[in-house]
Order: sequence, then structure tokens, then C-alpha cells
Amino acid sequence: MGMEREPGHTLLWAELSREQTNELRKRTTYAEISELLVEYLSIEDQQSTKNEALLKFYVMNLRFAADSGFPDTKTSTLFSVLKLAHFTSMERNLPANQSQQELQNLLLIHSVEHPPYSIAVFSPVDVKSIMDFATDTYYRHYRLYRYVFTPRQLLELAVAPERVELPPSMAALAGATPQGQMESADVPCEPEPPEVVPPTEEELEQQQKEKDTEVLEDPKSEMIQQLVAKRLENIKEGLDAELQAKQTEYQERMDAAQTAGS
Repeated sequence: MGMEREPGHTLLWAELSREQTNELRKRTTYAEISELLVEYLSIEDQQSTKNEALLKFYVMNLRFAADSGFPDTKTSTLFSVLKLAHFTSMERNLPANQSQQELQNLLLIHSVEHPPYSIAVFSPVDVKSIMDFATDTYYRHYRLYRYVFTPRQLLELAVAPERVELPPSMAALAGATPQGQMESADVPCEPEPPEVVPPTEEELEQQQKEKDTEVLEDPKSEMIQQLVAKRLENIKEGLDAELQAKQTEYQERMDAAQTAGS
């Protein structure tokens, strides 16, 4: 489901054609938009965790484009740029800061007019707005996206070859030191154990963060599975509420226009 960009090729109309982008503009609910995306992108098994997260990610990005007043060219390009940045980050298992750099590079390629290597789709103001949007939405939940989309590294076990351990050779008794000489030798004093210093509040807080990270990175943790499901549901509810509010606003404007016309 990933996508690749060949050198010298921009992402305008790469994923969504002009007709498809225009058709998506006419849809106002999450169900309607996601239904078209499933058709346009040939998404199978919509109930899987990955595809469900992808659909919410796609709809969220299209809603931002609509709220920003982007025309079809910007909307289609933004959709492809964010999708490519996501799959590149997941396939390379990039940390958040490197993923943000990847997204910024893609946006810059589409903000400078230098065909065929780049095309000026976005203005500098657009680039800043898009980066702020991605930071507040996608990268706020970046750890969850990595959990869902990146493979987990399993413990590798290796079987050591069988071997017989032999006891070390013993020195001859003729070379041993007499007991009398050993008793008269100076016995070094054992050093005093180091003083145990209790951890500070900052160290205790850091230890707790490390424990929390271990829990979040455990693929078998029931808590992370519940957290992923809860976060996905919260994103869906937020999108539904936002779409419903927009639909109500549009209806009020239409009613006001009709009243003024009569």
C-alpha cells in the first residue's frame, strides 16, 4: 500500500486524480469520504487495525485541506505528500524528528518552481501551516503509528555447538607456598563498601519514564492494545464531530442565503 516517488517526478495527481479530488470535496461525512477512498485506493479489509488507522489519517488530511481552502491541485498533492511521508517513515522505522525532516523535504520539492525536479504547488505560508498541522495531529500520535505499522523485532535464539568442558590443570605441589609463609604475609584490608546515595526525584521520574516506555514498546501488552483502540476511536469521534459541525455551518449559510433571496 506504500508509494514511491521517482527522481524528477512530483506528486501532483499521484494518488488522487482531479476528478476524484473534486468528488471527495462533495462528501461531508466520515463514512462518505472513507467509502470513496476505499474505492479509489483499492483498500481491502477495512476492519484491520492498519487500514482503519489509514482511513482516519486520510480523512483527517482531506479535512485540513478543505478547512485551509486548498484548491484541487494543493489537496491532491498534500494527500500524496503526507501519505508518502508516512509510509517512508514506517518502512524505514524513522524516529519522529527524522520523519518530520522527510515531510519537510517533500513539501519543499513542491514549493519551488524548477521543472521537472520540483513544482511550486505550495507557498511558504502553506508549508508552515502544513508542518504545524502534522505536528499537532500525526506526530502527536507518532508512537502509536509506529506501533501499528512497523514490524516488531523478535528475540533471536541460537543453539551453541555441543562441547565438553575440561577442568583446568593443577599446579604441582612442589611449587606451593608453605602455610607458615602464607599466615605471615600481609593480608590487604577489604575496601569499605561505597555509600549508597538515595535517588533524587529527577532520577525517580526518569526511571518511571523508562518503565512506561518498556510497557509501551511491549507488543504483547494489553494496555497498549487498549490505548491504540482508544486513540483511534477518539480520532474518529473528533473527525465525525468536526464534519457534522461543518455540515451544520454550510446548511445555515444556505438557509440564510435562501432567506435573503426571498
